[in-house]
Amino acid sequence: MTGFERAFASVERAAGFTLKSANNAVSGAKALTKAAQNGDIAAMEHALENLDKAAADLRQKIADARNSWPFDRREEEEYLSAGYIDELRRVSAENELNVSRQGETLISFPSIVHVSAADRSVKVDRKKITAIRPSHLVKYLLKAQKSWRKPSAARSRRFLEGLYSVYTALTREEFPDAASANRTRVVPLVKIYETMTALPDVRRDYGRQDFARDLYMVDSEGPSATKNGARVSFPSATGTKSKKQVFSFVGPDGQPVEYFGVRFGGGKS
Repeated sequence: MTGFERAFASVERAAGFTLKSANNAVSGAKALTKAAQNGDIAAMEHALENLDKAAADLRQKIADARNSWPFDRREEEEYLSAGYIDELRRVSAENELNVSRQGETLISFPSIVHVSAADRSVKVDRKKITAIRPSHLVKYLLKAQKSWRKPSAARSRRFLEGLYSVYTALTREEFPDAASANRTRVVPLVKIYETMTALPDVRRDYGRQDFARDLYMVDSEGPSATKNGARVSFPSATGTKSKKQVFSFVGPDGQPVEYFGVRFGGGKS
């Protein structure tokens, strides 16, 4: 099956021919106008002949443009569900943009991309984008990468404090008589995430990759301690863990980073 890049390029070429033909028709209409204004019957007849030819050519060019797109609606959705991600990654590589795949999610630091086949669009950081030609989307992601600024300290601080709040609640729930003593235990991040996104609407708007990105930002940029002095760390998983238990992200160097658990040490109760 023809990829989207070639298909869009074909329509673009056909549109160019259509535009040229439309300009010829406009020129013919202008010549007819001038002949009528001057009262030149011979010139008027000649302009009408040329205008007829231009109109016929324009109709043909419009038909060619319509036929230049090789997909029907069903095929568009099938391709978006199957081959589009691979094509997007190939075009990205040709433009020296690293795009990693995690299931049906793409990560091009700092952007998170989801393909929505049903409405023929993509979501980049929850923003719906209908302009899905691979080369165009790659330019969009490159621009987002070049213009990216580190999250504000306030945003990272809020995330860390929220992480600590849920962590503390979970440890107190499990060890009500020894909460302080168990503040240094490792809590699986999947428990933290499920607690933070208990409401369906929240989980839909704040996916696992969003959570993983926030973890990465705190881990790589800080802050490393809460307001009350509890220091955060993200111990690595030991043994084999299921995908559900591990949160993955990809840094600007293209290297994957995995998070399993969180631990807070010290701080005032």
